[in-house]
Amino acid sequence: MLSNLEELEVDDSLFTGTIPSEINTVNLPNLRHAKFTDGLFTGTVPLCGGDRTIGSLLADCAGISNEVVCECCTTCCATCDRTPSDMPSLSPSLSMGPSLQPSSYEDTELYALIDFGISTQSDGWAYNRYWGDTSRAYCTWLHPNYYGSWYRCVGDKMYYFNLNNFKLNGTLPTSIANFRDAVQFRPYQNPDLIGTLPTEIGHMTSLEYVSYTYDNPHTFL
Repeated sequence: MLSNLEELEVDDSLFTGTIPSEINTVNLPNLRHAKFTDGLFTGTVPLCGGDRTIGSLLADCAGISNEVVCECCTTCCATCDRTPSDMPSLSPSLSMGPSLQPSSYEDTELYALIDFGISTQSDGWAYNRYWGDTSRAYCTWLHPNYYGSWYRCVGDKMYYFNLNNFKLNGTLPTSIANFRDAVQFRPYQNPDLIGTLPTEIGHMTSLEYVSYTYDNPHTFL
């Protein structure tokens, strides 16, 4: 599990269903901030209970519709509701349990990077000038200074995976698990990014910050 994760934001999105029970203070011992607002979640926020409380926990636990139960939230939003009409026709799912056992070339970041480009249609990205340029180190294929988006390397490893408003179109591949050294994974503000959130994200054990916001049409089950 993502034991290093410190911040988790899933707000202003089209996520539906319940928040997975695996998202709790035992599996996420370093979590200090979580946000589940402006969505269609139902059920109970599983971060309540246990021996530790979250310093900043926000959810749709007030108002008139699409509410969750959160006995330990620091803020309950009463005006963050969405309606079922906001939901896309596609209703994929997410389980937090990792299942990938990669090996050889398919276990490398280069493989995952190419797979990511294929899965999210790199030809239509907001910035792809250096994509696939074999004269450059592969971890520089995405320009680090495109607005708020960057793909920063530390040594030869991907460290930040932040691609907000990057016109990603398609699905996230299971090979993202190969980015084991990534500290941030934030593919937000990409409304055409659809499909199942891979369970293999659980292999990205260095993650400290995850953000799926602004209408990424995925579903929590």
